[in-house]
Amino acid sequence: MDYLVGCLAQSGPEYMAEALDAGILNTLLNLHPPMPPTSDALMHAINWLHMGLVFRGVLRRARRALDKIEHDGTESVLRSGKTKEAWMAMKATAKRMHIFKCYYHSQALDNDQELECTNAQCPNPNVGRHPKRCTGCWIRLFCSRECQKAGWRVHRQECHALSQGRRGISGPMDEHDSFYVRQCALEELKANARYVRDLKREYLRNHPKHPLRRLVVVFNYALLPRTISITSVEDLEEEVASSEPLADADEGRAQIFRVITPWKGGPAGMVLNANYTPEYPSDEHLVKRGL
Repeated sequence: MDYLVGCLAQSGPEYMAEALDAGILNTLLNLHPPMPPTSDALMHAINWLHMGLVFRGVLRRARRALDKIEHDGTESVLRSGKTKEAWMAMKATAKRMHIFKCYYHSQALDNDQELECTNAQCPNPNVGRHPKRCTGCWIRLFCSRECQKAGWRVHRQECHALSQGRRGISGPMDEHDSFYVRQCALEELKANARYVRDLKREYLRNHPKHPLRRLVVVFNYALLPRTISITSVEDLEEEVASSEPLADADEGRAQIFRVITPWKGGPAGMVLNANYTPEYPSDEHLVKRGL
């Protein structure tokens, strides 16, 4: 069981998705009655799968398995305790993330021009919902196998450079996954606007000289329960240096936020800007006035 937990922690969402396809949730339920009540191994396995729900591929398979388990009534074997609490928390998150995924698809957010096909000659404006990922660099996306073949000659040199740059390091999150996770965090930012404002005020009380526009809202999906916190740009100096410019935030046009997700062997983080819109307005004046 410890080996399984280690695999879930080290191998990333692809392994989690394969494990769910292979019936890991049913296996965990079958193991629960004979396991010692003091063992935390099942709870840790459930928690790793829980954290992976931020990825669509994991969520889709988890929902399918959970629906079948609920229909069959097999989760009745769960005894009261930490394992059952972890299971119920995972189910609640799966339901909430499924609602967001349905919203994401209803808004056709996969059609964003940012998700363009790597084949420069592709006539499609974006890669759509089921892109093909280059298995060399694990970053660039193509809308089809045909485009992948057609664009390989141009992409080959870039692919080699990207692969060499991460030698010995696990493959990065592709643009399709990172775009989805970013949109998820942005919706949470909107839904928790009042709570985030309170966190900002608390941070500024403890750091009165810190510029308000240089506050970073951090969404940590690599912890349970998931957390929202505030930090400063200075604390993320290296990450910010290699990400988008901070000019929009400094000029009051955007909020800086950071998203941390579980990944292969450790958490992965990205620093982003959320532009202020009528749907997500700046709360700078409210923070200053203490409202």
